[in-house]
Amino acid sequence: ITGKGYYVSKIKNIYIGEFINRVAEGEGEVYLNDSPNYHFKGNFKNNKMNGYGKEKLEDNSIYEGEFVDGFKKKGKFSFSNGCIYEGEFIN
Repeated sequence: ITGKGYYVSKIKNIYIGEFINRVAEGEGEVYLNDSPNYHFKGNFKNNKMNGYGKEKLEDNSIYEGEFVDGFKKKGKFSFSNGCIYEGEFIN
């Protein structure tokens, strides 16, 4: 499967976006069934968040910046209590 589409996992997590040979590649979005406030929108490579993305966590904290192999790398994290951290992240 190559092109735009969506995938619903066995535990009902949802990926909507681009695929190359059944692998999430390009722009996409993720919604988690067990965390209704969670939302990720950004770039994927080899089924992992890679490149620029914006991630809203269950507690309404928001990370916006670069991802490498699914991990936050460098960006801005706005905590739900109003505090902000900008810089690099290590796993």
